[in-house]
Order: sequence, then C-alpha cells, then structure tokens
Amino acid sequence: MLLAAVLAAILLLPAEPSPQVEHREHHARSAEDPFNYGNPAFCEPKEPVEDFGLSELPPVAEAPESGDLPFGPKTVSLDLSAGPVLAPGESVGFWLHSENYFDRTPLSWALRNRIRLVDPSGQAGKVVARGRTRVPMIRSAREVKLFLDPPRSPGFYLYEIEIVDFDGNLLAKYSKNIRVERKFWDARLGLNRKVFQPGNQVLSRVENFGTEAIEHGEEFRIQAYRDDNWVYVRDPSREAWLAWGGSARAGSAGRCSALRLPRDFPPGQYRIVKEVERPSRPKGKRSYRLVAPFEVEHPTSTATSSTQPRFASVPKLP
Repeated sequence: MLLAAVLAAILLLPAEPSPQVEHREHHARSAEDPFNYGNPAFCEPKEPVEDFGLSELPPVAEAPESGDLPFGPKTVSLDLSAGPVLAPGESVGFWLHSENYFDRTPLSWALRNRIRLVDPSGQAGKVVARGRTRVPMIRSAREVKLFLDPPRSPGFYLYEIEIVDFDGNLLAKYSKNIRVERKFWDARLGLNRKVFQPGNQVLSRVENFGTEAIEHGEEFRIQAYRDDNWVYVRDPSREAWLAWGGSARAGSAGRCSALRLPRDFPPGQYRIVKEVERPSRPKGKRSYRLVAPFEVEHPTSTATSSTQPRFASVPKLP
C-alpha cells in the first residue's frame, strides 16, 4: 500500500518544462534553414555588398556556379578562385576536383589560364600573366590547381581559362572580371531591418566594404540604452553559440547570426555588439568590435519594417 501511494504521488507531481518544448520554435527553424534562417535574400545574397565598379564592366561567360563540367565526367568539377576583388599580392586561379574515390579518372585535358588588362572602356587587351598544365588523369586525393599573380597595380583585369583535349579541340572557355584594389579595412555589421517587434527574428551579418579579410564566429552580445548609457543585457534567446568560424572576403557578407526576440521583450533602443578579427600578418590578428543599433517597438505600433528608428543622441561604443 505504501509503495502504491508513493507511485500515485509521483504521478501527480507537475512535470518539469522540457528544454525541447521551450526552444521548439528555434529548433524547428534551425532544422529547416540552418544557414539562411528563412531569409536567403539577406543571408545568402547573390550580389556583393560592394563590387568596386565590377558591375559596370561588360558581362563575360563565367564557369557554372555548381562547378559541373557538362563535357566531362560527372565526378570532376571546376572551382574558380577569382576574387573577384583582390588586394595587391593575392592570386587568382582554379581548382580541379575529383569525387571518384575508388580509382583514377582519365581526362587527357590541357588547361590554360591567363590574365588580361582591362582598359577604361571595359575592353580586355594585353596579357599580363599566363599558365598551362596538362592533366592526363585525376585522383580524388590529388587536386589539380594553377594560380596566377595579377599585377599589383590597382585596376580591372580579365581572368580566362580554356580547357582543351590533347588533340587541341576546345572543350570550354570561361572568364571572370576581377579587380585589384589597395588593401584597406572597412568592416560593418548589417541587420535585416532596423525596427522590430517582440516575437520577431533579428538577423545580423558581417559586411566587408574593404579588401582585407574579416574573420568572425556566431557569438555576439546585446546592449540596451538605459539612463543615458549603453548596458549589456542578457541574451533573450538563451541559445548556445555554435562553434563555427566564418569569414567575409572583400566586398562580400559573412554568414548570418540570429536572435529571436521573446514575445514579452520590452520595447526600447538596443544594439548588437560583435567581435571580429583582422588578420594582419606578420604581427598576428587584431580584434575589433562592430555595432548595429535597432529599435524594438510595442506590438500595437503601426511602424513597418522600412520605418527608420527614432534614436536619441547616444554615445558611441567606447
């Protein structure tokens, strides 16, 4: 009888809230869109944040983004490492990969690449660098690569690659416009919106408007503007940081980080503070803090996502 009473009492005890239930909204989102959080236009943009004038050049026939070569074996792919924005001293070239993990893949190809100077009118002219390699066959454990060094002088260049067979027949020709620009640092933190309401998702991304690479992870912190000061507040999403390392190349945006505002999140002025690193060899890396302000309005507000935040005069990050 005593045992039965104890069991009955245990069954009547209130169940502890499950962390899986508490965070089910976040987990469902992560499982559905782990990289773009349901907003590919912001988190996986097709266009750079700064193209340094490349969009004004005549279009060229670029290699397939997938790397697939329609004339070759399905296990062989081509990746172009062509910037498109390079700092003086950086290289441009290609990687030829094989996913045949069991044997060699015969190719009998010759690959030729070159860099041509582009004049102010956008026309390609003088060849300033060239290379060539023969690829009788390829293995998965040994990639084929060939890189060239463009001139260090800032300007526009055209990178070209030709693939021919050993009989001299042209199989494919691809091109890509590139820009050599002076090395400088211009890192910013962008948000998908400026005005939010409780329950919304805040997306942030590192944006590189310079030519030096930016390294970062997912972690960030939140500050609220209270009593004429910025103060750190606890992360309202209470999520663990994922241990990934990202980077933003010249003119591009880095991988997104997300913050889900609880439905009872208080209105006010906030900002995200994110630490990034600037590789500066040979002296090692240097850390910087980027900030992006945003406003949380009351759910009854008629403001839209395009409404500009009404920020008071606030001090900059020390």
